[in-house]
Amino acid sequence: MLCIVALSQVNPPFYLSQKLDLVNSCISSTFSLPLIAPSLDRKESASLYLQTIQALDDLLQALVMEGLDPSMALLQDFLEFFRKYLTPEERADVLMVSMEAMTSANRKDAFAASKMLKMILKYSMPEIGKVSEIIQYIYHNVNSITETTAQGTIEKILYLLAQTYTDEVILTLLKMENQSQRAVHKPWEILASFPKGYEVIMEFLMQKLTPYQKSKGQEPSHRMEISPLIATRAIQELLLEPSRRMEIHTFFSSLFMALLFRISFLVLEGDTDIQDEQHITGWVDPVSCSIEALKTLMLSTGYGDHVSYVQKLGGWELLTSPERHYEGVTLLARTMVIKNCWHNRPIFSFIISMLQDLNYTNHLTAIVFMTELLRCPGVAAIADEATVRILADW
Repeated sequence: MLCIVALSQVNPPFYLSQKLDLVNSCISSTFSLPLIAPSLDRKESASLYLQTIQALDDLLQALVMEGLDPSMALLQDFLEFFRKYLTPEERADVLMVSMEAMTSANRKDAFAASKMLKMILKYSMPEIGKVSEIIQYIYHNVNSITETTAQGTIEKILYLLAQTYTDEVILTLLKMENQSQRAVHKPWEILASFPKGYEVIMEFLMQKLTPYQKSKGQEPSHRMEISPLIATRAIQELLLEPSRRMEIHTFFSSLFMALLFRISFLVLEGDTDIQDEQHITGWVDPVSCSIEALKTLMLSTGYGDHVSYVQKLGGWELLTSPERHYEGVTLLARTMVIKNCWHNRPIFSFIISMLQDLNYTNHLTAIVFMTELLRCPGVAAIADEATVRILADW
């Protein structure tokens, strides 16, 4: 290694491919060093390690540095280096160290660190450990990162982690909000800023609202998982972001019915998992939480008048009553008809598609709601023989 350091100082200089081969060989050679086992020569073994690592450090300084700054092209190739040798926890450490550099007052350090992370994130997110720690760091420091490139890189890290580790990201964000003295809404704003990612996360959260409808043969997971209550809280946070109002229309029907079915399940059957979630959500009444999410969905899509009308007639209170719950469902659907809700036909089509499954859990809520929708001329116009057959089956 020391000979290579000396040779690097004279002409002709090493080519990039030669540098990579030399570094690869030198790092691989350290794997053959003897283990430091308890013995009489333990000090000698330790000394050998220290000297070798110092020589390797000198080698990397000589081959990687260009003046005072590292060669970014070489570092990129190294990462394409040695990435396979890193454990998920070590990859997380690389991310953490780089993010810490991005919060530095030294703009040059912040810029170099963000370029490094962009290289790491150029391809799909590899397996990474310490996801919760990374999210906590972003939560606490996102507002202090001012360099433009660094801001974009932090946003991409959060976005990619949310796509790959959705459960861990959502759980950590909600937990941090509960523990924090001041609400930091920036992470939710970032998640909502990627249109395609916003839809993917919303679809994921909607599936979590109905955990009893898991696909057949699905293996139980040992990773952190989002419960229906936590999914509802996360949906509420994302719906509050004004930047994605247009995207909400694309999944309004499915989310509207998913939240309504969730309310029916809670009011008529109850939820036994609430106590286990209080350390993440704080004490939250799941029925109230679900109704607030449904109201927010309607407000976000321009149906504020509908929300007020249901409130005026006591419909929200009826939904919370086990004895009069279906009266509340009827009133909500009737309001959609009276106020000429644009989504009546998509909701009707969505309900019919669900009722094709004769094992569907929330069939009564669906049928009660659909019955009122049939009073809308536009909905009645699309009711065909297939619709009648599905209802006759029920």
